[in-house]
Amino acid sequence: MSVKLPSGAHLTAPLVIRIAGLPSSRLHRLRFESTAAQVDAVVLLTDWLGREGEQISEALYPVVGHLTGSRKARVVGLRRTIFQCRLPSPREWDGDTTACLPDPLVERIEYWLSERRRLDELRAALPATLAAEARDTLEALRACVDDPMFLRALSQSSPALFDELAKWLAGGRAPKQRVVLQLVRYLSRAVAKTSPYSTYTVSGFGGWSHDGPAVVFTAGRPAVSGRTELNGLVVQQIIRNLCQRPPLSDALAIRLNPSLTRVDGTVLFLGPPPDESLMMVPENDLVRRCLDAFDDHMSLPTPVFRDHLARGCADPADAWRQLRELLRAGLVEQLLPVPDLCPDPLRALADWLGRYGGESADIAALAARVDADIRAPRPIDDIAGHRDYRGALFDRLRTLGARAGVAVEDAKSIVCDNAVFDDPVVEARCDAWRPALADLDVVRSLLPVLDPAVPLRLILAAFFEQRWPSGNTVPLLVFHRAVAQALAAARGGGDPLAREMRAVIGVQASPIPILATSSVPRVRALGAIQTDIRAAFRLSPSDANVHGARAEEIERLLSGLPAWAARSPSSIGCYVQLISDADPVRLVINAVHGGHGRSRARVQAVAGQQAPGDTPIGLIAHSDITLAELGGLFGFTPNNREPSVVREIDYPFTVSRRPESERIPLGDLVVRLDGETGLLTLARQSGEPVHPLHLGMLADGLLPPAARLLIQTFGESYYIHPSQPVLIAPEEMVIPAGVLRRPRLELGRVVLQRARWVVPEALIPVRPAGMSDSDYLIEIVGWLRAHGIPSTCFVRKWSNGLRNTADRITEWVADSSRKPVYVDFANFYLTSIFERMMRAPGPVVIFEEALPEVGDSPGPDRADPAVVEFLIELSGQEITYGN
Repeated sequence: MSVKLPSGAHLTAPLVIRIAGLPSSRLHRLRFESTAAQVDAVVLLTDWLGREGEQISEALYPVVGHLTGSRKARVVGLRRTIFQCRLPSPREWDGDTTACLPDPLVERIEYWLSERRRLDELRAALPATLAAEARDTLEALRACVDDPMFLRALSQSSPALFDELAKWLAGGRAPKQRVVLQLVRYLSRAVAKTSPYSTYTVSGFGGWSHDGPAVVFTAGRPAVSGRTELNGLVVQQIIRNLCQRPPLSDALAIRLNPSLTRVDGTVLFLGPPPDESLMMVPENDLVRRCLDAFDDHMSLPTPVFRDHLARGCADPADAWRQLRELLRAGLVEQLLPVPDLCPDPLRALADWLGRYGGESADIAALAARVDADIRAPRPIDDIAGHRDYRGALFDRLRTLGARAGVAVEDAKSIVCDNAVFDDPVVEARCDAWRPALADLDVVRSLLPVLDPAVPLRLILAAFFEQRWPSGNTVPLLVFHRAVAQALAAARGGGDPLAREMRAVIGVQASPIPILATSSVPRVRALGAIQTDIRAAFRLSPSDANVHGARAEEIERLLSGLPAWAARSPSSIGCYVQLISDADPVRLVINAVHGGHGRSRARVQAVAGQQAPGDTPIGLIAHSDITLAELGGLFGFTPNNREPSVVREIDYPFTVSRRPESERIPLGDLVVRLDGETGLLTLARQSGEPVHPLHLGMLADGLLPPAARLLIQTFGESYYIHPSQPVLIAPEEMVIPAGVLRRPRLELGRVVLQRARWVVPEALIPVRPAGMSDSDYLIEIVGWLRAHGIPSTCFVRKWSNGLRNTADRITEWVADSSRKPVYVDFANFYLTSIFERMMRAPGPVVIFEEALPEVGDSPGPDRADPAVVEFLIELSGQEITYGN
């Protein structure tokens, strides 16, 4: 069923649900409850003693003025000692001293001294409590990690750690502290986070209902299955190598590079991966004969194309040479027999190879065997069997790789595990969710001014006007080439516009600092708009850590926006958690990216489900513009998915499973300036507007260069990313001198941004040599309390500061410092992990509130809840499903 909102927006796609692989009780059992209580008591008492000591010191000051001689010296010493929160010496506190003081003050000091002695007793008892709980929780940890879901995931993510754990579970000695902390870190990931890696998380579907509770999960324990995939990059290498061998290479079809663009007597096209060089060659005789061969054909059999080339050669051998030259340059490409997004690539390869006999038939049989192994159901709790299966699968794939000339060496990354629910597991009642969904729709209207890509798009539009002032329609590859040349020139200076472009072109670069200083007026105007929106969120703070904005106020601000900032995304995918499942519900946003089936299509492919009740939702269409997705695997297994929208961009060196009528060649795309918005738009040469989409799971910044520019300029990416705060001011992009608190931002029933604390590395307490564990706990917990930082939170230590200045996108993606680590400072293992995090280089630490608390998220088992995340696909009325 579809949920309709007052604005006309709707939720037609099913809910996608991710549930943490382990319940929150697994971490709760590792809390050092007595230790934490004693530490809290020490911290609170120390704070009281300090404040009370200051007041007593003030009260003693006038007394000192009336004394002389030794009595004065004693009281001065007493005053100094209490101010410094120390116990006085017998000489400083005896009958002579008390005789000098008023009785009420003596009673007050006596009580302070008794509490100061109690502090020493608490501190002295703490190490024994900590040691006892360390022994108890170590046994609890052993039980917590003895879980099939966790063990299966650990066997993939860290085989060496799995082996250490297996020895312990089999009755061996307890592991060393280093291993214990590694186990706790993985356990924390399985409990507190819902990133879909292996069986640390289970994904599935849910639906909407008209009655019942706000959220209801399937009764009992939902059935879970494991799904195994091979590394897509390795499989593609095997297929490619095999197909280059004669006679198999002659069995392939050949086509013109779909990016080919004819420009003033030359042809422009993208070269082969991974470099994807922008090639420009003169339209000479060989190129013309090549183009003529495909005059009426999308593709030709390789022998037919070679024969066509031979007709222009004196020596037939020249045709072979010319063919190799054209293939090497990338002007033509041979189409592999297996589509990039084929659900069973080795089965398709085996079927194709089986037609040729001889050695090909042997390889086909081996490929079919590996495919059968992959598709065979494996019980998710058979850990030993699964390890044996993975080992045998790796051996067979290594044999297949050797037959194809591909070295298959990394057993860890060769197989991708997934965990999915066999059936829909949750229903959400429309009426209970509709108020929060309406607020989420207001967030959708905010995204055009929150989108990190907007500054780049405004700068690129200014660049386009500067480069082509007459408002030409420019082929996409010509635009791509001009941008690449401008960026290269900007390395050595270049004009201001090119330098600004370079400053914001990568996802690793923050556009925030440029909002106030850009040479482009509309970029500065965007900064002013964001300032107004920040002001709206400060209008009604409900407490010190929460700032709220009314939906009506935001809508009023948005009503006067210029055209370039006023078009809401037609579809968004929102990752949310329930703060409360009361009626109506409240939500907190984890992330927002473009919708149109992104992530949902991946779950469909893995789970083999369409929606609750197996109701197909069909392809997505837009009423005014053609939606077209990139269909390549790009060497990344989680890019494999079901088709989502009505068209696909035919990208060079990828193979589509769609018919020709559903594909748009990259070379058919042109860039033009929209007269209404002043932004760049994309269209086919016929004038048909096109909206390009990246709907795979590969990080946008790791797309090939042309695809990356395509999405950055005309498509959609992350509007709200978990590693970057929203509505941050340019002046907040520098590392603060002290602890900077950024409040929680709420819009109605939706939390847009969790509260966070930005802390310079130098202010984090560091354990000096010789400090005990108990004293370090007191130090760090006291520091947290002093700055209002919660004792349960997610922590990041940015290795490159707030702007993340990594030069290469691959470095940014691989930088684990941007990934949050859950820390409960009542869990000494997690506190130790935090302490080790702080030893890593990095100038700034981010603390973010855990909202909801890990144990507060409703899940299938109300008695033992697990963290639950929903993916909601919210679309405007211009979007339709089922085409």
